[in-house]
Amino acid sequence: MAIEQSAELRRFWTALAFYSRLPVPEGTPLPELSAASRYFPAVGLLVGGIGAAVYGLAGWGLPHLVAVILSVGAMVLATGALHEDGFADTCDGLGGGWTREDALRIMKDSRLGTYGAVGLVLLLAIKLGALASMESSMVAWTLIAAQTSSRFFAITLTRSLPYAQSQASSKSGGLQPLQGTDFQIAALIGLAPLPLLGAVGVLATLLCGSAALVCGRYYQKRLGGYTGDSLGAVQQGCETLVYLAVCV
Repeated sequence: MAIEQSAELRRFWTALAFYSRLPVPEGTPLPELSAASRYFPAVGLLVGGIGAAVYGLAGWGLPHLVAVILSVGAMVLATGALHEDGFADTCDGLGGGWTREDALRIMKDSRLGTYGAVGLVLLLAIKLGALASMESSMVAWTLIAAQTSSRFFAITLTRSLPYAQSQASSKSGGLQPLQGTDFQIAALIGLAPLPLLGAVGVLATLLCGSAALVCGRYYQKRLGGYTGDSLGAVQQGCETLVYLAVCV
């Protein structure tokens, strides 16, 4: 039993190391990323908790909007803007690439293009506007639910899509499809916070599930599968949809 617990802990540290800038114990042996995908939503739980804590502290003496901006900034810092970067790269690739090969090549380019810049500005504006418009008592719970559930819906694309990039051109390669116990653990962690939003949680689930399904079909058509950037784009989109569902 101790060996199993140790193995699970190493998987969690691996997910934390790959998907955030949060520290992991020094010298911890990290397995392959594919073995840790079940804990992708758990990383979101921590990131959302950081955002909620910053909002709560800032809300004591600062205006609501300023507290919202600081909380979003804290979450971006916690992840190193990993998923925002993936969203921008996906906008550039799908917006500027006419063929599958062009889109994948553009997505691998580290430079930010027009489509990515415009998409990122609009995305952040919608996030901040939605969070600023909701009741202050809902912000912290919404941040936690959005960060956690959006990562679950993003990782579900590995169940139905192949990896689009060639293994030779990718740093990490594709993830193993989220199946069996991995899927159950990810679903349990990812969906558990949504009831905190009440009936709105049902709406958020429907919106995110539909968005992931539509994105999956579009990625299959345009890219022939998913990439790390496209999963990041789904995460960002679903996170934003949760915010919008709450502020409706």
